[in-house]
Amino acid sequence: MRSTLAVVLAAVAMLATAAAAHAELRFTPCTEAGQEGFECATLRVPLDRSGAVPGTVRLRVERLIQSPQPTRTLVNIEGGPGGSATWRSQQSARLFAPLRGRYQLVLVDPRGVGASRPYLRCPDAAARCARALGRRAAFYTTADSVADLESAREALGAPQLFLYGTSYGTFVASQYARTHPDRTERVVLDSPVEPAGVDPRGRATFAAIAPMLSSLCANGACDAVTRHPVADTAAAARRIGAGAIYDVLLAADENVALRAFYPSAVRSALRGDGAPLRRLAALGRQRYTKRMLNPSIWVPTNCTDMRLPWQRGQSPAQRHASMVRAINALPRDAARPLTRQALGDMAPGWSCVGWPQTSLARAVTGAPGPPTVPVLVLSGLLDLRTPPADARAMASFFPAAQLMEVPNRAHGVLRTDVACGQQALLAFVDDRPVGNPCADTKPLLEIQPVAPRRMPPARRKPVPVNQDPALLVATTDTVSDAIAIAAVAAPNGGALRVRGLRGGWMTGRRDAATGRIRLRLHRVRYLPRLRVSGWVRGAPNEPRGSLHVRWPRGSGTLRFGARATTRSSRR
Repeated sequence: MRSTLAVVLAAVAMLATAAAAHAELRFTPCTEAGQEGFECATLRVPLDRSGAVPGTVRLRVERLIQSPQPTRTLVNIEGGPGGSATWRSQQSARLFAPLRGRYQLVLVDPRGVGASRPYLRCPDAAARCARALGRRAAFYTTADSVADLESAREALGAPQLFLYGTSYGTFVASQYARTHPDRTERVVLDSPVEPAGVDPRGRATFAAIAPMLSSLCANGACDAVTRHPVADTAAAARRIGAGAIYDVLLAADENVALRAFYPSAVRSALRGDGAPLRRLAALGRQRYTKRMLNPSIWVPTNCTDMRLPWQRGQSPAQRHASMVRAINALPRDAARPLTRQALGDMAPGWSCVGWPQTSLARAVTGAPGPPTVPVLVLSGLLDLRTPPADARAMASFFPAAQLMEVPNRAHGVLRTDVACGQQALLAFVDDRPVGNPCADTKPLLEIQPVAPRRMPPARRKPVPVNQDPALLVATTDTVSDAIAIAAVAAPNGGALRVRGLRGGWMTGRRDAATGRIRLRLHRVRYLPRLRVSGWVRGAPNEPRGSLHVRWPRGSGTLRFGARATTRSSRR
């Protein structure tokens, strides 16, 4: 009797949980700062859809307020894993503005991420994370994200979904299309991972470095700095350390303007001046709030999804040995122009040695064959995280795919080249051939010159700054560097604060749409013994400002713009 009652109660609980997942969403205007123009709802879904592990998760769902509400639905899926889609709501509204009125824009935070609850917290080490999560550890996979997305579709009452995925979000989108082809209207894969997911050896990123540098320096773009960027990178890796070079290269994926400083920073390092490379490393460090990105999701998702080179029952020591064998099996030049040691150290699979759940079967939930869903694949030719080779593989995987490769852009094509990306998006939605409206995309910044290591000799007799050619060039170089660095420090616009190359600091604001800047320099040292203070504002190619310049033998004031006056004095 008791066993029969337990079975009945368990069945009722599972039915109630399933019903909760499919309930109609109740939207109300979002109240959180940065969510203006959107309305929010909460979708409850089971933690474990089999019912073996009890519990639910509460997913944040947002949609753009439109009147009337369009009948077709576009879902923007963030990367990571761990990225919050709702944190980027305003950016998404701008990016997909041409589709307003035709599609309802919907954002869903994955389980454990952003505004979804409970927010996942887990120690960095895989074994400790698994112990902390217990039985919950198995339910933060791509398969769970696909199932949650399907529950959201049902709750929205949407017949089909148009999915736009970026980075890891492309894996979720492609797996949804494979699992629910009849519920998928079309898919855009922006900076995609390869069809099988993340490679635990990380080989694709290393293999993409030399082609990326060739693309960066195509048509003589780097000739004033170097004609051999790949050889320079190899030399710097041997002299400075491949890990440091790798970090700088990878950081520029998220901020492509950093690429413009890379060739000259490496040349400086080879000449014994490490300041430019250190500055790049500092500027490349991403600062994420927990609302933006939850790094705790990485291990439970990737360590369960990846095709790891060991069997589930192997000990940590056996797994370590299996990982070493997998890396050693790669070709000798697999890491060129960096080192095999760096490839081995950076391989993603190492993070999963202590993780108990290792089975890709739950991640790849769809049929083995790809569906004939319309697919548009976008790839930046300067992307290392999800290299062009991965995009080509994904485009080859889907029979109805179109591929658009964009020069001078890296990770997240639509975010860094909105206008031509939107043209491609409109053509794709209208079922027209996309072609490549981004084929002529120019660099955000030209390749930057090598920073001088010495102060030019100033004249003994005090003269106005603009009458001493060496000092005028040095001051102009300082201003030019400040304007270029502003584009790196505030790529999306807004306030900035950044240190000078060799001392001092700079504050101000930059407008992302126009590039106009308003900067305040505080004893900025671009050259070792030249200090520049004052203000600079206006368009990058026609700035105006007032500067106080101090050098070893004197000081002076330089004003430039509509009316320029100068003054010099000896100390």
